[in-house]
Amino acid sequence: MGLFQHKFRPQFNMNGKQFYYSKSSYNNFSERSIEVPVAKDFFNKYKEKKILEVGNVFKNYNNEKVTWDVIDKFEVSPNVLNIDLMDYEPVNKYDAIVSVSTIEHIGQTTEPTGTYGENTLDKDREAPLKAIIKIYNLLKLEGEAFITVPYGKLVDFKWLIQFNKEYLYLLFAKFGLPKEDVNFIFYKKTDMELMGNPPVQLWEQVNMEQLSDTKFDSPFPCANGIVFIFIKRTKSKDIILNINQPETNLFYNDPDIIPNFYFSKFTHLHSFDSSGWIQIPKQGLISMYPEIQLDNGEYEITIEIEVKGNKRVYFDLSVNNKSFLNYEFAAEKKVKTKFNLSESKNIVSINLYSGTDQEIRGEFRVKQISLAKIIN
Repeated sequence: MGLFQHKFRPQFNMNGKQFYYSKSSYNNFSERSIEVPVAKDFFNKYKEKKILEVGNVFKNYNNEKVTWDVIDKFEVSPNVLNIDLMDYEPVNKYDAIVSVSTIEHIGQTTEPTGTYGENTLDKDREAPLKAIIKIYNLLKLEGEAFITVPYGKLVDFKWLIQFNKEYLYLLFAKFGLPKEDVNFIFYKKTDMELMGNPPVQLWEQVNMEQLSDTKFDSPFPCANGIVFIFIKRTKSKDIILNINQPETNLFYNDPDIIPNFYFSKFTHLHSFDSSGWIQIPKQGLISMYPEIQLDNGEYEITIEIEVKGNKRVYFDLSVNNKSFLNYEFAAEKKVKTKFNLSESKNIVSINLYSGTDQEIRGEFRVKQISLAKIIN
């Protein structure tokens, strides 16, 4: 059982075909759990052909010797060409191109740990779309590509773009990708164990609309929705790509300030099991989030907590050392509310407490605590 009490299965379906989740311990708490098995299937289809990988990912999940071409602008590794995809002009085109969890980073700024990304403030929000067009142009006629990117609410994380429908469809309306050459398949992460190596996950194939409110890093780490982009090139003429085209005026959501409970900066004073259950102490502080500074404006907070054992869990959000929002949780309850901060600088803290009943034992788990600023 996971955080949302689903029964886990060892495999997932894609249009009726079964794939087994990746069991690699490498970065497998993320969407790689389903990306890698599909990528392997794609590789096997073309293993005797000329293949390009954009982003040095697949070698971490494959015991075979790397016999395909790999480009990665930042990761220095044997047999990897360190070049920007947009500058890559090979002599011969490719039968197949694969790119896993890479395209969304192209043209964006440095990843939070500083591991990779452009060390510049000059970024292009539509660079990932231009990269997909570049991949199309690098394919031979009848060549195929497999690309994965995060999908849900349109968000600019500075170091990556999470796609949505309006953004994705710019591929056709603005950049000229032939619709008949593309197939989209969407997945949503519906549950996950919170411990284990790798933790067990559950992904479901869904339609585009079912991901419209999906957030990155909430309630589970990394992408909670993804789109598989399958391309088969049927046009012999390359798409003319103007990389200096001005950006389309789209609304980009701000990322959550607090993205999730179990994998973020919350301090857990009591341990939790693989399904997220935390023992409720007799009385006092259970979990706390480090103080954060927020500017003025409108915010939205979502809290969903499940409680067992007739106990109470209390949520408190304090602003400038004064209690600002309070909620009591028993059984199962979800709260979603908006609030305004009027001061130019606000010190905000979030804490969870147990009640005063010292005789009754219980457990609780947090299905979601997320805080985001609303941009009008």
